[in-house]
Amino acid sequence: MANPTSLVLVLNRFGMVFSAVWYGRCLQSFDL
Repeated sequence: MANPTSLVLVLNRFGMVFSAVWYGRCLQSFDL
């Protein structure tokens, strides 16, 4: 089993990527 800290880092990185993709999709839908 992985370390809790490494698991949090992976989830944090995944969250940042997901936020970036979601933000980009929002900008595209708004056509800014």
